[in-house]
Amino acid sequence: MASRRTITSDDFKVILETGRLANPERQYLNPEGNEIVIENIVVEGEVILDDLRLGASSIIVREVNFSLLRFAHSQIKQIRFDQCTIKVLTVVGDSLPKKLNDTQLGILRLEEYRGPTAVLRKWIADGIIVANTNISNELADDLRPRHTLKFNACTLSGVTLQRNPEYSDFVLDKLEFSGGNVAQGLIISGWKVEWIRFWDVPLDHTFVRLEFCQVSHLHLNGLHAEQAYVSFKNVTFVEANTRAANEDSVTSSRPSVLILESKIQELKWSFCDWSKVRMKIGDIVIGKVKLQGSTTPRNIVPTNDQWKEVSDLFGLFESYARSQGHTADAITNKAKALRAYRFYLDKQGRDWVDRITLRLSECISDYGSNWLRALGVLLGTGLFLFVFVLWVSDNRISLGHIDFSTPSLALKYTSYFLEFLSPFHKSS
Repeated sequence: MASRRTITSDDFKVILETGRLANPERQYLNPEGNEIVIENIVVEGEVILDDLRLGASSIIVREVNFSLLRFAHSQIKQIRFDQCTIKVLTVVGDSLPKKLNDTQLGILRLEEYRGPTAVLRKWIADGIIVANTNISNELADDLRPRHTLKFNACTLSGVTLQRNPEYSDFVLDKLEFSGGNVAQGLIISGWKVEWIRFWDVPLDHTFVRLEFCQVSHLHLNGLHAEQAYVSFKNVTFVEANTRAANEDSVTSSRPSVLILESKIQELKWSFCDWSKVRMKIGDIVIGKVKLQGSTTPRNIVPTNDQWKEVSDLFGLFESYARSQGHTADAITNKAKALRAYRFYLDKQGRDWVDRITLRLSECISDYGSNWLRALGVLLGTGLFLFVFVLWVSDNRISLGHIDFSTPSLALKYTSYFLEFLSPFHKSS
């Protein structure tokens, strides 16, 4: 197969306007003067098709490789693309070509998109970016990303973003929302995603709900939901497998939840197992939490040593569990809240009496959540004191000498051990 000729983006525009190229000399316009055929070439640089004086009423672009291609004018409807390769394709408004057949797309970017949505079903791209666009359910359903899907400064009003049944077993690397606005609710349903990320998204008295999803990393950064709630229903966390999901320094192959610089009126969990999930938080305000048939995260740590935030969050878990009559969960969350508060006092370097009290309570019974540890401490301490008292009070007992009387003495005094532990013992 012969190698393809390489031309610049300016040369490509010249061909579109005149149908010919001077250097190297080549004719692309047919003898009738009504069609231009451009094929088997490589175009370097960015090609912006905005306001050109096209040299023919019909233009066919076949087997052409583009690095950057931008559709920004209605006259693009006169151009047909067949079997091309486009690394980055940008579509502005409703500037759609006559045809886009069997074309390989790297990144598809839709800016202020107002065109029909059905045409996008055949535009399968490695990554799709939608910017400054009002997202409808139809547009969301007709997007076909292979690896990444991003919404940048978009308005999502009452949108249900549901995974297409054709790709039910396909795992998306990244699903991202940044800027824009969410009104009348946003539901993300049925997706298998390595990384879901919200970045500086305001919620206007509404909600965001994830349901029936498989996720590796969930990041909420700058989520402004002072009068809104965020809920998770039947969300399963799995380990990440792709490099794209682990490109952030915060993430790793293990599941994680990150909440930073966010204000959320209410967080809800419904039928989710978060017992093996690590959560990191920083500069957050959460009004209340609600758990239905769910577990709390395995561990919560701050990103900026603000352990008070961790203590407050576990305190919310404790309050909700106690209000629902879940005593065991309430005790566990109270212990975690007190441990985080002890870390907070250690970082502050103050209230040394409280720090000593909390540390002793943690060592003895894990703040009342582990009665086996408390029993072990009681028995161990009592046994040590009992042996010490015997060694001091009875000269027949020697730690360095054992004779025939030692076993009988040990058996005799063992019967007194439990009585020794009681403050109401009778024997001397």
